[in-house]
Amino acid sequence: MDDEIQFGEVQYDQPERSLRPDRDGHFVVAVCGDLPPEDLPIFVDLDVMRDMEAHALTDTKVELGGVMLGQRYLDRDDQPFVVVTDCLRAEHYESTQSRFKFTHETWSQITRQRSEYPDGTEMVGWYHTHPGWGVFLSGMDMFICNNFFSGPLDVALVIDPCKQTRGWFQWTDETATETRECGGFYLMTNRHRQNELEYFSDLYNGETSMSDPRYSQIARSSGGGSSPVINVSDNRNPMFDLALLGMLAMQFILLALIAWRMMATPVAAEPTGAVDTEQVAQIENLNQDKLELRGLLIELVDPGSENEEKLNKMLAQFEETQIENRRLETGFDAQLVQTETLKKNSELIKENLADAKKEQQRLSKSYDETRTALKEKMDRVEELETAIEEGRDPDDEEEGGLTFDFSNNWWWALLGCIVASIGSVAGTLFYMRQQSGQNASQSEDAYDSSSDDSEQPSA
Repeated sequence: MDDEIQFGEVQYDQPERSLRPDRDGHFVVAVCGDLPPEDLPIFVDLDVMRDMEAHALTDTKVELGGVMLGQRYLDRDDQPFVVVTDCLRAEHYESTQSRFKFTHETWSQITRQRSEYPDGTEMVGWYHTHPGWGVFLSGMDMFICNNFFSGPLDVALVIDPCKQTRGWFQWTDETATETRECGGFYLMTNRHRQNELEYFSDLYNGETSMSDPRYSQIARSSGGGSSPVINVSDNRNPMFDLALLGMLAMQFILLALIAWRMMATPVAAEPTGAVDTEQVAQIENLNQDKLELRGLLIELVDPGSENEEKLNKMLAQFEETQIENRRLETGFDAQLVQTETLKKNSELIKENLADAKKEQQRLSKSYDETRTALKEKMDRVEELETAIEEGRDPDDEEEGGLTFDFSNNWWWALLGCIVASIGSVAGTLFYMRQQSGQNASQSEDAYDSSSDDSEQPSA
């Protein structure tokens, strides 16, 4: 705390006389802790105490604090007591885990807020937290008490939110030279909130576990009682369990049949001698086509074919023409007409050669197409032979997955399992819906009856 922060000379007014809250019918009061006769009676409003406890729980890593507002009084026997009616949180402060200091901004804020309260409202003390350190006044705490709250009826409150403990401190004499911890305090509120008062007094007395009081659902309830207990019994028919077991059994059988079908390895059928004659004839026809195609292929690639002879003849004729041309060149002037004729013949031969090349290309293309067709037919023959060996119809093309042959009894059994399973599920869901509706109506009747009983006045 900075030494230059001073209030100056604080004037202390003589306390007024007033009726103690524990003797005023407008209030209800609960004792928190042990109150020896020599302690200063401190009456704290329930909402103010809850706000200070809630402030302490907002941050348990550093110290927090604020000031308490209220009034100092003398009772009918001239004994002093203090009433705390409000509190102001310090918003501008310097603090660590083990130290709290008011600043100039804090006092300015408190002064502005105090101006909004009625005349007669005074600062009667201050509060701060010791998270995890316990309840005591340190040297810095005593400095604040001596400089700002040194009146004979000024009080201080220390809260440890980690250990869920709290303690009030008062001056031991009018000279304000030493403080001591009080044994307890009085918690007060309006008489219509007695249930809340009892609940929070139990918290501060350690009889129940501590939590943030501002958000307690018990504290918010006007009656303080718990919600009515509704007991819902299980009135299910025993047939429900049998139906459920039947549904599960049908699903298990269905899954087992599907798994068996998917995992079974097909076994080749043994030849029985009763082979379809139509299939055999089809195989023979395909074999005959295969032989014819093979003969055609051999004919196309045979070097002694007619086309090759024709080509060779044309080439020999071309060579003879070339020889004759060379012979006639020596007598070009005399044999000009013959030379022209030979040229025409040469051009004709060239045309014939071009035609022969085109024919050869056509035959090569026909050869490729024939070879492709032959390969397809040979593959088809092999597929038919494999189908006959396995004993299945070669016209059935399987593209993967299961083939549905409803002429097989196995598929009818599988279809029956599926229909029975769907029927079991639908029946079970219908039955459960009826049972839930009956249970809900029974629960509402039980709740209405319990509400009617609770509303009847007791004798």
